[in-house]
Amino acid sequence: TPSEAPEGETRLEEDWQTSSTGETTEESVYDPTLDQWAIEPHWEDRAFNGLCFAMTGARSRGLDMDALIDLMGEMNVEAQRHWIHATSVLSDPDTPKETQVARHKEWISQLRAEGVTKIVGMSHYWFLPESINVEGMDKNLARSAVPYRDTDEGSVYMQFLEMYERSWYTLAATFPEITFWEVGNETNYDLYLHPLTYESRRIKFTQEEKAEILTDMLFYAGRGIHRANPDAVVILPGLAPVTGFACMADFLELIYQNIESGKYGNGSTNTNSYFQAVAWHGYVLKEAFDIDRWIAGNDLCYQVMAKHGDGDKKVFLTEFGFSDDGTQAVDAQQAEYFRQIYERVKALSYVDSIYPFRLVEDTDNADTVEVYYGMFKVFSKTEFGVKEKGRAICELYGGSVENLDRYAGDHCVYPN
Repeated sequence: TPSEAPEGETRLEEDWQTSSTGETTEESVYDPTLDQWAIEPHWEDRAFNGLCFAMTGARSRGLDMDALIDLMGEMNVEAQRHWIHATSVLSDPDTPKETQVARHKEWISQLRAEGVTKIVGMSHYWFLPESINVEGMDKNLARSAVPYRDTDEGSVYMQFLEMYERSWYTLAATFPEITFWEVGNETNYDLYLHPLTYESRRIKFTQEEKAEILTDMLFYAGRGIHRANPDAVVILPGLAPVTGFACMADFLELIYQNIESGKYGNGSTNTNSYFQAVAWHGYVLKEAFDIDRWIAGNDLCYQVMAKHGDGDKKVFLTEFGFSDDGTQAVDAQQAEYFRQIYERVKALSYVDSIYPFRLVEDTDNADTVEVYYGMFKVFSKTEFGVKEKGRAICELYGGSVENLDRYAGDHCVYPN
């Protein structure tokens, strides 16, 4: 679903909704008798009220970041899904970029000062071995492409996985203040996980191939993250409802079957070796929204987890929302949808936290559907007006509704 490109770069739109080498350290060698990477999920931060705010995208548009962070505080947001792509904050799998790292640390510090205690870091781009020629390819497509699966020692695919582990190690070591890591985005969707020939020849992975590759990626990402921070929580990337909730449940079933086969992760069949929590994206795109169907769809995905012994694992709803076409009546109806969702989802014991998409309209996006997910209308780089959806979220979160138009100036979101 909607996602931010790195700073100053353009995301290729598609429609389902309209290097260097390094040695493996002794520490990272897997011992199946110890199952040392099967990290038990545990965390104290029970913050529930979250929001998606892709800060790098907002900054690249020149928006007033201080004002937007202040608005999150006024809304009483407690958690944030934070885009922090490895290819944006690292020069290579082992080297942080000083300026970009400092910028993210400053934002995180500001967010925490506003009461946003739970930061879910998310990267869905990665580095590829130097032997792969990506010249002429779209940058974002290249950074979400993977060689065909070949687990022979020294293969290009294994080189990629080794780099992938090192990247996640470096991210987690560089940002110890981030203890929740969503290690990808919608990897059941072609745009975010595809072969190198996806752009040139429109060749795609099958769902089974995606699931095999993601199972590998989960193990390597988790191993890298936990080498840097054993207390961090690895979240299985938010799944996309390409054809609805059922396709997410089916894909999750494939992941569990892969793990239970003992053919992945150096033989580990413990799901904690791969992830400690799960995410999916509850967009309703092909039919009218109905709260009972929406809850049933979430339950359908969770039942897969429970069937495979993961009923105690938590779910992060890291994206969901509604595009309002820029009209007040639709926006008001969608505000009511959020009220219905909040009332019902609070009763779902398996949900850890929710992250409605998105804080501000993305007026630079060529896809108008994506523009109108925003909670705030953008009048200028420093002026923002709250929409009905944003007002509803603020009310539900116990925020200060009266302060949400403090940066609107003389503008009105819906002038008569």
